[in-house]
Amino acid sequence: MKKQIHIAMLVAVLFFMTVVISACGKVGDPKPTQAVKSQKKLAALSLDQSECGVILTWNMDEYKQLPNMVKIYRSDFNIADGDCKDCPASRHVIAELMRSDLAYIREYDGSYVYFDKKVQTNFIYKYVLVACGEKDICGDPSEESEIRFTYSMGNCP
Repeated sequence: MKKQIHIAMLVAVLFFMTVVISACGKVGDPKPTQAVKSQKKLAALSLDQSECGVILTWNMDEYKQLPNMVKIYRSDFNIADGDCKDCPASRHVIAELMRSDLAYIREYDGSYVYFDKKVQTNFIYKYVLVACGEKDICGDPSEESEIRFTYSMGNCP
């Protein structure tokens, strides 16, 4: 009888150790949730066109200090080739503006301006901005804005 109790206790101890050892090291989600939540969504992205490109304007009024970087993403659709502007498209980064760049492009009214010169006539362009903070942790993307570029770009360098 004592032998059966010892065997049962040994099995119970081994089972307990297996459970404890297999769970060891799992403290929680490794994603730094506080840092992700601290990045805000950029607002008020507006687009305009000039003879030589698309002008993006946005503000960062809600930021107490400038983010480390703002990434500008663009997707493009060739209207002449019949591209579907409502179909999903891949976005690609056209600019990564560091904090020092942001200080340089700030306007007198507090807005920020970027000039996209790599555009073509009769394309629809959709832009999204993302602010990134410490350790390249980025916030949510801005609302998507779109523009149809119609200028000929004949006199542009």
